Amino acid sequence: MKSFFVVLRLKIIIFLMFIIIGSFFLISVTGLGTIIYELLLPSQQVITKEIDILQQENNEMRDMLNAILPAKKDSIIYPNPYRSHEGYHAVFKTQNISEIIESGEDVGFEMLYHDREYIRPIYDPAWKTFYFRNWLYLPKKLEQARHQLFVLYGGVSNLFDSFGHLSLQFEKKEISIDYHKNIHFLVYDFDVQQIKKKKHQIVLVGEPSRKGLQVVAVDVANILGDKEHDQFLFQLCTPRGYEIDYFYGVYQKSEYYKQKYESLVAPAFIFAEDSTRLQQLKDQNHALKRKLNTYIPLEDEGKIFSNKGMHQVNSTQDINLIYQKSLPIRWQVQYANSYYQRPVYHPIWTYREDLRFIPALIEMNLRTLFSIPDATQQKVFFGKHGFEYQIDELPKDKLCLLIYDFLVREVKQYQHHVIVVGEPTRKGVSIISLDVENTKHDEQYQYYLMTPDLYEIDYFKSIDK
Repeated sequence: MKSFFVVLRLKIIIFLMFIIIGSFFLISVTGLGTIIYELLLPSQQVITKEIDILQQENNEMRDMLNAILPAKKDSIIYPNPYRSHEGYHAVFKTQNISEIIESGEDVGFEMLYHDREYIRPIYDPAWKTFYFRNWLYLPKKLEQARHQLFVLYGGVSNLFDSFGHLSLQFEKKEISIDYHKNIHFLVYDFDVQQIKKKKHQIVLVGEPSRKGLQVVAVDVANILGDKEHDQFLFQLCTPRGYEIDYFYGVYQKSEYYKQKYESLVAPAFIFAEDSTRLQQLKDQNHALKRKLNTYIPLEDEGKIFSNKGMHQVNSTQDINLIYQKSLPIRWQVQYANSYYQRPVYHPIWTYREDLRFIPALIEMNLRTLFSIPDATQQKVFFGKHGFEYQIDELPKDKLCLLIYDFLVREVKQYQHHVIVVGEPTRKGVSIISLDVENTKHDEQYQYYLMTPDLYEIDYFKSIDK
């Protein structure tokens, strides 16, 4: 009997030990799971955070690309022929500029800012930062590049966009804009010497230059008189009345313009597997960065400036002397279209990566005179210009020039200087071939586009072949 109780007691002890050991094991396993879970939780949070960052970057790059290109990417876009504020169309008859210079009313003005050495930027990283305000919109960038005269409208918000589009930064001590009292003209590559007014035309008279920036203020009362508002044609011209640039607009006293912006809403993406989504975003962002980098520089290395004003400027006296000593040379029109307008957007720029880099397009649109390369490079050359008219084969043994917005009257040469003389126009294109004498492979020639009063419109240097 005694042995029975001993065995029973032993079984109870063993049973209790199993319960204790089992409980300990269960607690240990549960604790280990908690530890493992807590160790894995930060990794999941890191993945989720990285997805959020990549998604934000993805959305921003998509919006940036959308901000560069027009909504209809397969249609050519041309500039507004009236070059007006908010689509205004002129409804008044204009007069000859030379008559206005001779008999128009003198208008007093104040030179708020003048930098003779200023060179226009062809890219500013701020355009990328403020893409949502349309500072990167390609058609507008190219249209602005073609002009030297700008009229500043409205209050602080509108001025912020005007300066931002053109990459202008002024210190408060340098310039003070009073948009209640004055009308302000922003003038590139030109020295304004007087302003004349006759009826609806305001003419800024002066001399073109290869570089420089002026901000000119005119009291609104001197423009409008007793009127509350009126319509005007503002013109930039040489002393003998050859128009360099223009702008149509309506101006009224104490005017405020409000700019409306549409928020770009990026689509939301939902994926079940975070690891898969993470890799997809990385792949997408890599592709977007590569595509975006064919339009703009992604590395913020500062502004990029035009090389248009980099060369030594010949004085008016030098140009007169060169012209007097020059002799006429043979030239022939290979193509001409007086109604032609340079596109500010062409679909080929969307499909050809080598044709759409915005700084290069802006640099090209600052100019009107170009040397046409040989036949092997002409397809790319004309593609960059968005020029798609059928042209007969150009002569291989002659220098050919592409000229926009200019009516050629004569071509003259003196030593290494070739002067193309004619009248600036608001539209048109021509291709001319030149019989340039005595050229050598190692000689550098200068080509000038000049008005009849011998003011330079454009130029380039080249090694003639």
